[in-house]
Amino acid sequence: MTESEFIGLIAGNGALPVEFAKRAAARGFRVLAIGATPGVSPEIAEHVERFLPIPITQWGHVVHALERHGVKSVYVLGSVPKRALYGGAPMDERFLSVVRSAQDASDNALFRAFADDLAGCGITIREQMELLPELTAGPGVLTSREPTEEEWRDVRFAFRMAKGLAQLDIGQTVVVKRQAVLAVEAIEGTDATLRRGAQLGRGDVVACKVAKPDQDPRFDLPTVGPDTVRTMAECGVRVLAFEAHRTILVDREKMQDVADGAGVSLVAVESGFEEGGASCAS
Repeated sequence: MTESEFIGLIAGNGALPVEFAKRAAARGFRVLAIGATPGVSPEIAEHVERFLPIPITQWGHVVHALERHGVKSVYVLGSVPKRALYGGAPMDERFLSVVRSAQDASDNALFRAFADDLAGCGITIREQMELLPELTAGPGVLTSREPTEEEWRDVRFAFRMAKGLAQLDIGQTVVVKRQAVLAVEAIEGTDATLRRGAQLGRGDVVACKVAKPDQDPRFDLPTVGPDTVRTMAECGVRVLAFEAHRTILVDREKMQDVADGAGVSLVAVESGFEEGGASCAS
């Protein structure tokens, strides 16, 4: 991959595709961005050479655009809600064919089916962190407020529960209170899970977001940003724990400012922590 070649960005919702576009442009890459969902930020267009809003359900048009621009390497970033796949949007024949070829309708199986289809055209989906290596954190408390002892117990419990959930490829986020599970993430996404769990627990709840045990580094890495923290503050999530070195932090400085202003805790923990190891490094 050279900087004179087009690279592809299949962009979903959230701030991460914009962050990627900025960093790729700063490094001199020519980026063709495909806006795959209606919620894609229009800001992406300001940082790429070409922006094409093509719904993911029009997969044949997506592939044709990539081929027409000579794209050989693609990055898939941002959230593509499954609701977009089941919400009645028109689906072309190539999209339907790829979905039918998937082993099942799990996130991993669907992604790999689409990756295989691109590979058949000589297009490779690359690892999400390849151009974003600095957007992770080592273990530690990232905020001014540290969790209380009771919250640390809930973090350990939530980490174990979230890992079990992720292993089943259902979701990556769990909300708990006093070591009782209030909400688990499924098709609705992280923010809706946080709100539902906080409502059931009447606030002062703890959440944990983890990577899957067999996490495919090409897609769906856990991501946390300022919007997630604002949701926490609005609904009463007091602590969010996530995996060190395996979670993308979008606009970390802003995220920490929002958290400190709201008095909530953000902590990065490593595997083994849930079994009673060191809580985290400072």
